[in-house]
Amino acid sequence: VPCAVGAVRRDDTSDSAYLNLGNKGQFRSVGRVEVNYGDGYQAIGTATLIGPNRIVSAAHVFSADALAGAVGVRINFGRGRVSTIDFETPGVVNINPRYNPNTLRNDVSVVFLPRRMNLAPALLYGNPRRVSLGTPITFVGYGDTGTGFTGSSQFSILKRGGQHALDTNLLGGADLEVDFGHPRNPSARS
Repeated sequence: VPCAVGAVRRDDTSDSAYLNLGNKGQFRSVGRVEVNYGDGYQAIGTATLIGPNRIVSAAHVFSADALAGAVGVRINFGRGRVSTIDFETPGVVNINPRYNPNTLRNDVSVVFLPRRMNLAPALLYGNPRRVSLGTPITFVGYGDTGTGFTGSSQFSILKRGGQHALDTNLLGGADLEVDFGHPRNPSARS
């Protein structure tokens, strides 16, 4: 599943490699969350289509704090594929009840779109217990970008993708983690 994260990239890899990966056809289901606070739409995060009319995103993107003062919210999948969200109707935006805005633990939301999208949803990996250390993971999304030297240094409205290997399998396989370890030795920690 493409993940809703920004892309801090390797210093020795060009940004164009990340842009090219993020814009491959198999990641069309990754859209940009845009909010209008009264002065036009601006990008604030990533959402991934996981069903014909359902997206998953970060809770901090759809939290009451993030949408305070909003007059419009939409998901832009590009090429005219935009869906406006009725974020005020109960049951449309569903924030994980365990979400902690201070630590960003359980930072996930599920949002229902008003209509089916003419777009194939992301493929979901059904059994994370079968994932093992070293499994390749692909991340695609919008948000903070920078390099390993600069860290997250700017917000970007461009879709980027990156790949890494699974470093840690936590909570009996229910939680997966990667870090900036050595690219050919996933057990090395940075």
